[in-house]
Amino acid sequence: MAALPALTQTMTIDQPRPPPPAFQGSGRNQGIERDRLLKPEDVPHDLMCSICLGVVADQSSETPCGHLFCTECIRSSLRRNPQCPLDKKPLQVGQLRSIREHNLPIRRIWGGIKVKCRFAEHGECPWTGALCDASAHEARCNARHGNPKDLRIRELENVLRKNENSLREAEELNQHKSKRIQQFEEEQRRREHDFDFELQRRDAEARQKISEVEQQAQSEANRANKAEQRALQAEADAGRSREAIQQMQKEHSEVVQDRERRLESAARHAGDAERRAEAAAVEIRKVRDEGNKRSRELESAAENNARAAAANEQRARAAEYELERVARHRQEFEASYRAQAEDLQRERNAATMERDRAVRDQRQQEQAAYAARGQLADVEERLGASESSRRDLGLRLDACQRELYQAREAAKRAEEQLHGAERHFHEQLAGARARNVTPPNGARTDSEFDGRYNYDRYNVVRLSQLITRSLENRPTEVSPNRIFTCVASCYDDFKRGWTDNPQNYAIDVRMLLTVASASTWFNDQQNRLIDGWLREQGWLGHNHRLAQQPPSQLPPAQFGAAYPPPLVR
Repeated sequence: MAALPALTQTMTIDQPRPPPPAFQGSGRNQGIERDRLLKPEDVPHDLMCSICLGVVADQSSETPCGHLFCTECIRSSLRRNPQCPLDKKPLQVGQLRSIREHNLPIRRIWGGIKVKCRFAEHGECPWTGALCDASAHEARCNARHGNPKDLRIRELENVLRKNENSLREAEELNQHKSKRIQQFEEEQRRREHDFDFELQRRDAEARQKISEVEQQAQSEANRANKAEQRALQAEADAGRSREAIQQMQKEHSEVVQDRERRLESAARHAGDAERRAEAAAVEIRKVRDEGNKRSRELESAAENNARAAAANEQRARAAEYELERVARHRQEFEASYRAQAEDLQRERNAATMERDRAVRDQRQQEQAAYAARGQLADVEERLGASESSRRDLGLRLDACQRELYQAREAAKRAEEQLHGAERHFHEQLAGARARNVTPPNGARTDSEFDGRYNYDRYNVVRLSQLITRSLENRPTEVSPNRIFTCVASCYDDFKRGWTDNPQNYAIDVRMLLTVASASTWFNDQQNRLIDGWLREQGWLGHNHRLAQQPPSQLPPAQFGAAYPPPLVR
């Protein structure tokens, strides 16, 4: 009810309309066109849809802010932009209310608008009335189907409108793709700058880590060299100690040998030197004391040398342990160095892979941009083709208009010929009924029934003659259902418009349907179908029993009712 206060305002054709929104729906005019309005100045402004610029359709909706739109128009607009097209307030589809269910006063005002029939473009239907009665009238309007040429013109106009809408959508798509390409190029430049900066930063960090590891490796190498020098010096000291021990052992062995020689010489000369036994004994005791003393000195020196050798061996073992520890430390350092080098190599490989991935992404983006440019070129080509097709459609429309004029003139002449043929046929039919002429016995004419139901589009005249000979007294040997099937088959061939139909086939079919309608051969349902076909083609004469009845009083079976499929072709 929010729109009721604004209904007092009326509009005129010269009044400025509010600017249309940016989105104009799917290109179809969902509302009632202005051309159909009898008095456009009396239509309230609030009943006009600002999307399709026509009076709101039967299925219309009201927004919470009090604006009226066609349901299809506002739904199409909200799919693109969820806001009211007029005041730009947020709006969802679930907030719409149907005018038919929630706003009956507006519905009554809408139903009272005076309009023309939508099939009255070329004066085909003169009906005018309220908008609430327009749907019921259009459902039974005789000009609903219209002339085939008019239908073709409407079809070409619809195709032209669709091409214009396609052209507009293609232009919008072209603009959208251009914006997407610009955004894509800006994003690509930004990502390239960020990638170069990150790559330089990681490269600097990797170089710094490599220099630190090299310095640490150099210090560890210096320490290992010093430990090796100390180990070599300890080995040299141990060698000198082993040489001194060997020299002392050699001297000790020489002293022992010398003692043994002296003892042997003393024993040999013992017998000879008995005379000097006493002196020699004294000398021997002296020598023995000196030898014992010298032996003790040598033993103490040997013990000292042994202790020195043990100390040198301990130092040598300590040096070897130090060498082993240095070797282990060196191995550990080399392992850590290799691990760090592997980590750096992995990081370098990861950076390389990331750079390659970025290069691939850049190539893919370039390919996508190239594809987008190709699509843009295709759209431009389609636009050019649409323009050329639009011009062709204009030329074809002009040719169709000329053909329409010629066809109408030919239709008038054919109608006059048909009326003359119909009058001649009725005169002959009346004369035949008056004379009640029958062929003599034994004579056979073309219209005589031969027991076969082979009446097709090439035997329409024979079938008409067969029915004419006995309009009210059908022969018992003739099956009305099979004859009706033949009639339906002939009408079906005419309606399909085969290119190989015989000449003047329309006149023959009209004569057949007229004879069948005037006969008493068929039941009520079949007669209703035949009369419906006559009315469908506009072949009812002025004196026909159905010509005086309005379409609303005819049974449903006489309006486009389906007839049985032809059994005999």
